[in-house]
This record gives sequence, structure tokens and C-alpha cells, in this order.
Amino acid sequence: MKITSRVMIMGTMTIRHTQEILIWTNLIDNILRCPKELKTFLVYFRNNVNEGLIFELQALYEHSWPKLTEDYFEKRPWPEESEVATLVDSDPVFMILYKELYFRHIYARIQGGPTLEQRFNSFYNYCDLFNYILSAEEPVPLELPDLWLWELIDEFVYQFQSFAQYRARLQKENPSRTGNFEFKQQSLECPLCFECLLRLHSLLGDYYQAIKVLENIEVHKKSQYAHIPACQISTSYYVGFAYMMMRRYSDAIRTFSSILLYIQRTKQLFASKTYQHDQINKQTDQMYHLLAICLVLHPQCIDESIQQTLREKSYHEKMYKMQYGDLQEFENSFVYACPKFLSPYPPPIDSVPDDYSKEAIQHQTAVFMDEVAQQKMLPTIRSYLKLYTTLPLSKLATFMAQNNRSNDGKWDLDKEMQSLLIHLLKENSKLDFYIDNDMIHIADTKVAHRYGDFFIRKVLKFEDLNRKLHQLKL
Repeated sequence: MKITSRVMIMGTMTIRHTQEILIWTNLIDNILRCPKELKTFLVYFRNNVNEGLIFELQALYEHSWPKLTEDYFEKRPWPEESEVATLVDSDPVFMILYKELYFRHIYARIQGGPTLEQRFNSFYNYCDLFNYILSAEEPVPLELPDLWLWELIDEFVYQFQSFAQYRARLQKENPSRTGNFEFKQQSLECPLCFECLLRLHSLLGDYYQAIKVLENIEVHKKSQYAHIPACQISTSYYVGFAYMMMRRYSDAIRTFSSILLYIQRTKQLFASKTYQHDQINKQTDQMYHLLAICLVLHPQCIDESIQQTLREKSYHEKMYKMQYGDLQEFENSFVYACPKFLSPYPPPIDSVPDDYSKEAIQHQTAVFMDEVAQQKMLPTIRSYLKLYTTLPLSKLATFMAQNNRSNDGKWDLDKEMQSLLIHLLKENSKLDFYIDNDMIHIADTKVAHRYGDFFIRKVLKFEDLNRKLHQLKL
């Protein structure tokens, strides 16, 4: 009996001792997670937010926050909300901003990504921020740097996109959990920035509405977002892509060419910034692929420097294959360069467990390939028209019959030929012709090559090389 009591007492003491160790371990861990430097930073950060010191906030956001992240939180989350609240007197506005950065860090750096609860908490935090701004009768005393505002909106759309894909993949793991998403959805009425709406409509495949939200904005002129490279590049990417899907190839080429020239001339503005640097490089490569597709479907003159880039890299080979009707190359380039489309609705609860996250991109790819299949003979027709000044329709039909035959061995002149010629007439290209009865008359015009830009670029390159050579110390 005494032995049993002694064992029980020792067991109770062991449990209490273990609990005390866990308490002290958590306390020490919290102290390590919030070193003195970090505490000073958070208090100073909160004071600058309340005082609206834009330049100080910009320095803290662009330099201090990333540096502290690398020093203390490279592969682990920042301190929890409860730990930071005691340092900043539970300041509600600052805590909203802190949690936005906290969840963004989890999405970007933590292995495995956010949990389901963290995804919801991040969304509710965005709701708190937007409701704080919108529910006030007068403008709220909150002013943030433009870069922070852009990346905040960019992250909001990204998390929505990530959540939609996560929801589609979760159906494969446990279909019974999908209902939780519908139960926890929360309405959000917020006039998001135009770029946010542009991206959202493009991801959902509503390209007309995507362009319409920008009808009062001059995308190609200097505006509020012009000094934020990531915003300007992202906007031009989605605008150009929407134009391409609406068959407005000339507008798409103009949009892509303009932003790619901007990237070539201003690389030094964003080359040193690591945040979103990889995303900018990827979108640049994607726009070159989209530009190559548009130039194949709608040939026209572009800036010599952009044309030189297309010739020097692998885009030239891709364009060559597409010009000769390689549909697989069209599809590969489109799948690589298109955004990650989203479905506007979740998978049915009673559907077969599967990964439904790819359905949207498969649908948009099929729509694009149908358009390409209708126009794959256009390059061949252009090549024939460039060889003649007058060409009978019957002779052109004979040429085309060698490339595309129907089941009865004859090319359907009435349907295919006329539709393709009408499409060529609507193009704003350097090929000028008209049809008189059964005869095609092609204008004998040649576009003079512009050599001025080429020589100026080579002279500047030579001067830059000469200046670097003089700086070398032998």
C-alpha cells in the first residue's frame, strides 16, 4: 500500500515537473523569438504607422523587415499576434498590418504553406483592413507607401488564387471537408484597385470585363503605379493576355512590346530588389512567348530591339514551328505563358475524388486552340499572296488544296477560303489587297526598313563598352 502511494505521488510530481518544463520552455522560446532588436523594431514600426511617416515606413518595409526576416525568421513564422500585441499596446490598426505581413511570410517562406485555419485567418484579417477603411465616414488616418499598398493588394489576389487551387485539390484528399469552405465564406465589399479586378476577371476567364475595368485608365502612360515596376509589369501582362484572348492581336502586340521595352531600359530599377524579382523575370519570359504567338497569328513590325531578342533566344525556333502549323508548339507556349486560371465555383461535394485544379486551364487552352486551328492556314495564304500582284481565287484554292484537304479530296473554297480572306482583310498588317469578282489584287508595296534605331543602339553599346575598357586597371 505504501509503495503504491509512493508511486502515485512520484507520478504526480513527474507530471507537474513536466508541465513546469513545458511552461518555461515556451517562455524561453518566446523570449528568443522576440529579441530586444525585434521589440525595438516593432515599437518603432507602430509609431511610424500612427504618425504617418511615409519615408520612414518605406525604409522599414523595404529594408528592415526583410533583414530581420533573414536574421531571425528565415524558415519559421514571425511571433504570434498575442506576443506582439503586448509590445504595441494592442494597437488595432498596427496589428492588422502586422498580421498581413505575418501571414504573407507564412505563404512565402514556411515549408508546407499555411494551414486551413491560417488561410481563413488571413482572409478575415483582410476583411478587417478593408472594413476599417470603408466603414469610416471620413478618410481614415492611415497612409502607407505605394509599394506596400500594391504588394498588399497583390498578395490578397494571390491568396485568393492559392485558396481556390487548394480547395480543388482538397477534394481529392477528403471530399467531406469541402463543405466547410461554403460555411466559412465571408462577404467582402471593397472597391479594390483596378489591377486587382483586372487580374481577378482574367483568372476567371472574363476578358471583356477585365479590359472594361481599365477603360478610364491609360495603361501606356505614366500613372500612379508607373514607379512600381512589379505593378506596371503585372498590369501589362494581364491586359495583353486579355487582348490576345479577345482576338485583338494588334492591341496585344502593342501592349507587350511597350512593357518589354520598358523592362529592357529600366532593369536597374528592380534588379536589386529580391521581393517578386523571380515573378518579374517569369512574367517577362511569359510575355515574350505571348508576343511570339501574337506575331505568328498577326504579323506586323515591332521595335528592332524586341525583334532582336526574339531572334537571339529560343523564341525564334518556336515561332518557326508555329508558322508552319505546329499546333503542339502553340499549346505548349500557351500553357507556359498563360496565368493560372481559376474556376468560379468549387467541385460538387458528391463528385468523384480527383484534382480539379487543372480544369480551368484545360478549358481555356481548348478555347485558344480552337481559335488557332481556325487560323493555322493564314501564314500559308500570306506567303502565297506576297508572291503575286494578281491571283485568281481558283489558283489560290489549288495551292491550298495541297496543304489542307477534306474527305472528298477538295478544299472547301466557299467556307474556309472566304472566312480566312475576310480575316486577312480585317488585319492591320502590311499586306494590302482587295478582291474583285474572282481575282485577288495585291498591292505592290514594300515597307522601308528603319536603320536609324539599329545604328543608334549599336553606337550607344560601343560607347558603353569603350567607357568600361577605360575604367579597367591593367
